[in-house]
Amino acid sequence: MGRCRQGPDGPDGRDPSRHRRTPPAGRRRRRRSRCALPPGNGAWIHRVRGRPARGQPVQGRGGVAVIGSLRGQLLERLEVGGRGEVLVEVSGIGYRVIVTPTTAVRLGDAGTEVFLHVHHHIREADQALYGFLERSERTCFEALLSAHGVGPSLALAVLGVHGPAELARVLADDDVAALCLVPGVGKKTATRLLVELKASLDLPIDTVPADPADTTAPRSALVEVQEALGGLGYTPDEVRSVLSDLGGDDAGVILREALQRLARA
Repeated sequence: MGRCRQGPDGPDGRDPSRHRRTPPAGRRRRRRSRCALPPGNGAWIHRVRGRPARGQPVQGRGGVAVIGSLRGQLLERLEVGGRGEVLVEVSGIGYRVIVTPTTAVRLGDAGTEVFLHVHHHIREADQALYGFLERSERTCFEALLSAHGVGPSLALAVLGVHGPAELARVLADDDVAALCLVPGVGKKTATRLLVELKASLDLPIDTVPADPADTTAPRSALVEVQEALGGLGYTPDEVRSVLSDLGGDDAGVILREALQRLARA
């Protein structure tokens, strides 16, 4: 077929000699967006793309941590999914805080005024508060979280067995066996933790003093250990048998000895 020729006005009635009209320079037609974006300063867009908005601090991929400590009245101690929690009321709001079994015992009875250093843990799916009586405990907890493969549950389990001072001794002595006393920690994990924690955690070996804001009343060391072992999942019979001939005023020393005996049993 031959090429179709246009007439003077073209097949569509237009003059081919006339140029198409172009918009003035500097003006362009804006393409209409296929979806409406939520109002704001762009933070939503950056978050969808996996980057924080400019000038906005972000912890992890979930958001910004805003709670660093709590002072208020202890309402109750909870047992949720095998882990210890306490409910602390601050200005009429009750905060559920995850703590070690030993911390739960040391906080005292309901109605006591308590102070907790808090790690506000934020993930995409949920948020949680982890409470500690001493600042050094929170420091250890956050250092443990920085280790490969260590989540909040395992980090809290380590502190439930070894406090900051004892953990410093464990690191100084390369005591793999001591870390293996932690439920869920095997020899391979313990060895890796020793290497990673030595590089990220700098603690004095001497005893870390108690926080001056701690207003809890002193309790029997054996009672503390008994409740701590119960919080770790040991039965009352196991706890009674292992504590039958143990004594002293240092709950940490008694707890470590009890765990060593339970591991050998």
